[in-house]
Amino acid sequence: MSERGPDGRFLHGNAGGPGNPHARQTAELRSALLDAIDADAIRRVIAALLTAAEEGDVAAARVLLERVFGRPADTETVQRIERLEEAVEARQQERPDGIDMRAACEDPDMAATLATLAKQVADRSAA
Repeated sequence: MSERGPDGRFLHGNAGGPGNPHARQTAELRSALLDAIDADAIRRVIAALLTAAEEGDVAAARVLLERVFGRPADTETVQRIERLEEAVEARQQERPDGIDMRAACEDPDMAATLATLAKQVADRSAA
């Protein structure tokens, strides 16, 4: 018997797949690790990382700093955000009071666009 309907979707009552075959083993290993490590052990590991970083171990410094500050952002992403912020700031300087909605609605194209957006928002809210 096929577990999928004519449209390719799973039929009602399908038990699903077997799941992750390694999940149970991973959970057991994670549990064993948590049982074996206490707060003092974590402090010793952090101290060892800090000592190694201070002695010039770049990998240790990277691990320590990424754990404290997070991974550095992608340069391209940061530049795009900065350009967007500059564009928003420039727009705000052009129109310090914001967009005049009455004037926007007088333009038939803008009124149609606003009506379409309002309908999309209403449809999403109803769903």
